[in-house]
Amino acid sequence: MLLELSDPQRSVPIGDKAAFAARAQGAGLAVVSTLAVVTAGEIKTFAELPRADLFVKLLDGRHGKKAEKWFYLPEHDAYERHGGKQQVGRASFLESLAAASANKSIIVQPCLTNHPDIADIALDAVATCRLITIVNEHGEPEPIIATFRMPALRDTFVDNMHRGGLAAPVDIKTGTLGAATDYATAGPGIRHETHPATGAAIAGSQLPGWQDVLELARAAHHCFSPRILIGWDISIGPHRPIIIEGNEYPGVGGLQRLHNQPLGSHRFGQLLVHHLLDNRRSLPAVPEPPN
Repeated sequence: MLLELSDPQRSVPIGDKAAFAARAQGAGLAVVSTLAVVTAGEIKTFAELPRADLFVKLLDGRHGKKAEKWFYLPEHDAYERHGGKQQVGRASFLESLAAASANKSIIVQPCLTNHPDIADIALDAVATCRLITIVNEHGEPEPIIATFRMPALRDTFVDNMHRGGLAAPVDIKTGTLGAATDYATAGPGIRHETHPATGAAIAGSQLPGWQDVLELARAAHHCFSPRILIGWDISIGPHRPIIIEGNEYPGVGGLQRLHNQPLGSHRFGQLLVHHLLDNRRSLPAVPEPPN
C-alpha cells in the first residue's frame, strides 16, 4: 500500500521479483537470489546455475501458479522436473526455458530448505510465513499480524492455500502457532491441531528464530519505503530467515479467518485509520459546493 509517492526513485515495484531481489540484496538483506530471468525467449543471467535444485516461477506470478521445482541429478549434470516427466541438462536448461517462454517472463531461483524444527509440518515444500508490517504512528515499520503456510500432503512443493495447502495463525510476539485450516470456499474450514500427513503438532508449536523473522521484516520495510503496508513471505531456513518476496496486496480474508478477528478491531485496522486520517489532513481543503 502506497498512500503517496514522495520519491519515485525509491519506489521499486514489489511485484517485479527480480527488481525486488536486487533492491533487497543491495541493502544487505537475506533474500532468495535471482539466477536468471527469461522473457519472451530472451535470457538474462545473474549467476551460474548451481548443481542443486531449482525453483522456477512466473516473474509476476501469484498463488504458486505455474511454479515448478526441478531436482538436480548429479550423475547426469541435469535437472528433472517434479513428477519426473522431463529432464534437461544443466548447460541447456535456460535455453529450454527460453524456447517455452513465449509471452511470459520466468524467474529462476535456487530452491531453499527449511529449518529442521519445522520439517515435520513443512514436508517437501519450502514453508513460509506471511507477515504484515505497517508503518506505525512513530514512522517505524511494525509487525502486525502473521500466518504460517504449509502443504497438507507429501510430495507437494508449494505451500500456498490456493494450491491445497494449510495455514496457521501465528502469535506475533512469540511465534507460536494456532490450529491450521485449509482454504475453505464454502462453509467453515477444517481446523487441524496436528498435521494431517504426519501427525506432528501444529497448534502450540513455536517457530524457530521468530525474533529474527520480525527483525528481518522491519529491516526490509525500511528498504522499500515509502510504502505504508507490505506483506512479506519469509522462509525459516536452517541458519536464518530468508525473504522470498514482498506483496503490495497481501489480502485480508485469510488473516481474519485464521485469527478469528475482524481486522477493523485489530491493530491492523487501527494503523490504517491513522494513515488515512493523517493523509486526509495533508490534503488541500475541498471548497464547499455553491448553493
